[in-house]
Amino acid sequence: MAEAAGLKSVTSSLLSTGRYSDLQIVCKEKTFNVHRAICCLASKVLAAAVDREWKESTTGIFVMEDDDPDTVERLISYMYTMDYTDGQQVKHAKHHHESTANLAHSQPIDTTGRNPLLNNALAFVLGDKYDVSGFKNLAKAKYEAALPDYWNSASFVDSLKLLYEASPDSERDLRDIAVKAAGNHARELMDHGEFCALCKANAEIAFDVLAASLVSGKTRGIPAAPAVSQQYEKCPVCDSEDIELLKAGTMNATIVENAFVDGLRYVIH
Repeated sequence: MAEAAGLKSVTSSLLSTGRYSDLQIVCKEKTFNVHRAICCLASKVLAAAVDREWKESTTGIFVMEDDDPDTVERLISYMYTMDYTDGQQVKHAKHHHESTANLAHSQPIDTTGRNPLLNNALAFVLGDKYDVSGFKNLAKAKYEAALPDYWNSASFVDSLKLLYEASPDSERDLRDIAVKAAGNHARELMDHGEFCALCKANAEIAFDVLAASLVSGKTRGIPAAPAVSQQYEKCPVCDSEDIELLKAGTMNATIVENAFVDGLRYVIH
């Protein structure tokens, strides 16, 4: 343990001072002086990209133009220290304001002033992109730890949207955690326009939240419905014939609203 702590102190010092740096990672307005031996060993994807750029250029600069700079900073912090900060330690003042804010209008994902849920969702997606499994696992753990304090916030909705839009279907671990939270708190989230708008716009999210709500409803003594994994001609709770369209994601927003809202309101009331 002492030896590991000592090594962590050394690598942390290399990051903070930039000493012996042999690579610059540039992401929008941020520049990071890093070390190929550390960053490229942590990510084979990054190593391949850096090696390719290295052969084509003598500048020693690698540009990550499509990524979020704050999330790139968290990834680099993890590579050197095996940890990163997600903003949760300053949650109380900001969280109170955000949790009680009016969520009546759906907005694009906002990456400014975001809370730990969105920070960690972004980290999970970036970790998957650059194949850094430890970073992904840490992001998932931090996301789950932040849920009790932040599920009732605009950033929770943004994080749910991000996980469905930016993570592959094969990576459902964090999606399932987020959807379970949405199902557990469906009653409260249904009062938020932004959450309802997301479910109307994305049929897959709507169906997954409805399924999670059914499971959550059983624990509250609601009469059991058939397993949601079955193939339905009608919705098991509201008798809607739109359920197959909902699962296929082929319906328009009005049908999504009717099938989702009718079924979900049965579960939560």
